[in-house]
Amino acid sequence: IVADALHGLGLPYQYEAPLAFPGELPRHPDFTIHRPGSRPVYWEHLGMLDLAGYRADWEARKAWYSSHEILPWHEGGGPAGTLVWSDENVSAQGIDSSAVRELARNVFDLK
Repeated sequence: IVADALHGLGLPYQYEAPLAFPGELPRHPDFTIHRPGSRPVYWEHLGMLDLAGYRADWEARKAWYSSHEILPWHEGGGPAGTLVWSDENVSAQGIDSSAVRELARNVFDLK
């Protein structure tokens, strides 16, 4: 659904492209979007936030991004990139495709 939203908005992306920093093993964000003249956007889709271990791992990943100056889009992003995430609506048991499209439009300022 995230891939469909990005594609539908004409945003080329890479799926699970390696993100490497010196002295560290590469990470693989779900989606990496590069646009000319803009910082990269790293989009993570979170499918199991109702599981405590998954939620803890996500908090650790957010901290890792922050330590590399990749900050959330709602904070204006960071010098090394912008972090975006979407998740499954646990109470509704699924993903809201229209919410993902709207998030993408907002992140990339495509009104």
